[in-house]
Amino acid sequence: MMDLKKVEILILVPKINLLGGIAGYYSAVRPYLPDNIKYFTRGSRGINNKLIRLLIFVFDLFRFNGIIFFYNPVTIVINSSIGHEGLKRDAIFLKLAKRILKKKVIVFFRGWESSFFRNKETPKWFNNAFLKSDKIIVLAKEFKDQLIEAGYLGPIIIETTAFDNRLLAYNPIVSRPAAFFSILFLARIERDKGIYEALKAVKKLQNVRDNVFLDVAGEGSELGNVKSFVESEKINKVFFHGFVRGKTKAELFKTASVFLLPSYHEGMPNSVLEAMAFGLPVLTTKVGGINDFFIEEKMGFFIESHNHESIYMQLLKLIDFPPLCHEIKKYNSEYAMNNFYSDKVANRLIKHFEFE
Repeated sequence: MMDLKKVEILILVPKINLLGGIAGYYSAVRPYLPDNIKYFTRGSRGINNKLIRLLIFVFDLFRFNGIIFFYNPVTIVINSSIGHEGLKRDAIFLKLAKRILKKKVIVFFRGWESSFFRNKETPKWFNNAFLKSDKIIVLAKEFKDQLIEAGYLGPIIIETTAFDNRLLAYNPIVSRPAAFFSILFLARIERDKGIYEALKAVKKLQNVRDNVFLDVAGEGSELGNVKSFVESEKINKVFFHGFVRGKTKAELFKTASVFLLPSYHEGMPNSVLEAMAFGLPVLTTKVGGINDFFIEEKMGFFIESHNHESIYMQLLKLIDFPPLCHEIKKYNSEYAMNNFYSDKVANRLIKHFEFE
């Protein structure tokens, strides 16, 4: 085993204060990683203008060469997402690091679109870059199997995202009466996150239980349409909080009764781990890395994708059986502490960065 203290590692990351799972992940684990690990910011920085994005990319390539020359790291870690527009960009960084600069390259795939592998034959540019990496980290066994089928022969490690345990230090200012049943939806506000199914289920639940309300936290392209839908369907007690972090996020988790994520596809959503750490029962779909650890009834319940009736039935079960919620709360908080806290994940990540 290499002595990590003697090794310089360069991790390619997006701008740390941008929205997204990669930025949030490294914000959580970075305090627990060794000081000799360096970070290289690349990407659009949230800019949409195509010409400016191209100029930034060219500039990043020159900066990347300079950083490599200055630090001379042994290992480069590239965080990317299957199906994301940045995948081709990261393929160029990978080729530059491995073929020209002769560095060890680890790829950590975060987002995952299984449809990318649907035709069985992945693009040549993908094969010539990512299938030549020295090690790959993924968030689900399903993703590992797809990479093997695509022809990757190197080591593949299955990891999780991380819960930033510093969130637990915040105390909520607002407390809600125990009689209220608060449903928390925290995700990008997009159709494929299941937001409309969530709203339809809440509307139906409110017809039979008058103490139910929904907190919606997040931003996205569908937010305006979602607000119009709530108004047109006359769904009561729906509160929009926008993008939340820190104390505001902790307050929402601490005052919620259940966490709901009826997403159509996922890698490993940070929000599910956060909900478990705060002891919330989780209602979610069988997607991505959730399948690898989620235990029904102990952690919450799986719901059917695209099916608001399935959400309604499971919410009704939880609202009508408080002892079950109490059992899940204890189990989830302990499981998250042992597996998802950022210091625990960082310790595992350090080992993943090693080579025999």
